[in-house]
Amino acid sequence: MAIMSPYELKGYFYLETMHPDRITYIAKKMRNFKGVVNGEIHIDEISEQLTPKPAVAGLELGSFIELVKGPFKGEKARIMNIDHEKEEVTVQFIESAMLIPVKVRAEDIRVIDSGKS
Repeated sequence: MAIMSPYELKGYFYLETMHPDRITYIAKKMRNFKGVVNGEIHIDEISEQLTPKPAVAGLELGSFIELVKGPFKGEKARIMNIDHEKEEVTVQFIESAMLIPVKVRAEDIRVIDSGKS
């Protein structure tokens, strides 16, 4: 009836079905299938995973990040500004000769070291 793949639980799927005995048969046709965790889950237990978290949640000014997508992939930078509405981050590259601020999407970065000292 429904399938959900939460972002936080990579490799796991929640399946809603009227025929739980057929899940194992169908899943065995999937690539990299490892097994089935049997049981029932109530909607209250997974309701927090149904609403996506903003990409800028948990980011702090001064944190060191690495870009994982785009033309600057692999570059290390420091967060200078966070735009919560547009979910963009203004960064300055660490290893650059000129300190030019660049705006990137928050989904395109990975935090290396937080700004807390």
